[in-house]
Amino acid sequence: MAHYREQLRKATITAVTGLTTTSTRVESAPVYNLADDMSPTLAVWARRSTPDYEAGQMQCAPQWAVEIIVEGYVKTFAGLLDTLDDIASEVETAIYSNSALLALCNNYIELGEQNIETDIDGDKALGKIELVFNMYYHAAEGSPDVKV
Repeated sequence: MAHYREQLRKATITAVTGLTTTSTRVESAPVYNLADDMSPTLAVWARRSTPDYEAGQMQCAPQWAVEIIVEGYVKTFAGLLDTLDDIASEVETAIYSNSALLALCNNYIELGEQNIETDIDGDKALGKIELVFNMYYHAAEGSPDVKV
């Protein structure tokens, strides 16, 4: 079975696939070179996971916080910031309305920072929005693929 962090990442990818703005353009790692025909697109990945033994159900089953990053990339001049905001709205709605994803983390997802960056890439503007979602679950030590 896959590490629980991977299960959360894949469930997030499923939740955000098919949005109005990004359609099925969803990558499972950060995007470093966005082709024109891939705009707009999303990237979903896990930046870190941290155990919290004090919040654990028992000493050997810490509560894990997994930081899932959803990045939206847009390459255009027209409506760049509006498209990034649309992506943020659609992603947040998709994540909080996906029952399978919510079940994986016991309905405990916290929305973190949202950061926007813009740059020029040739004859187009490149925009990126980073959305941070903290997802929580309990797992026993030595069994990173099983939620308790």
